Amino acid sequence: MNRWTALGVFRNVSELQSFAVAGQRHVLSPATASKNIAELEQPPPAV
Repeated sequence: MNRWTALGVFRNVSELQSFAVAGQRHVLSPATASKNIAELEQPPPAV
């Protein structure tokens, strides 16, 4: 998953207070929207 997409999903979830609605805005299921946000909690890959 792309970190920029994950940030956009996070922004929408925080604004809309709903994983389902934010997922719909990004054409994702609520579970995939949740996985995008979980990805943000992980450290970035080493270069």
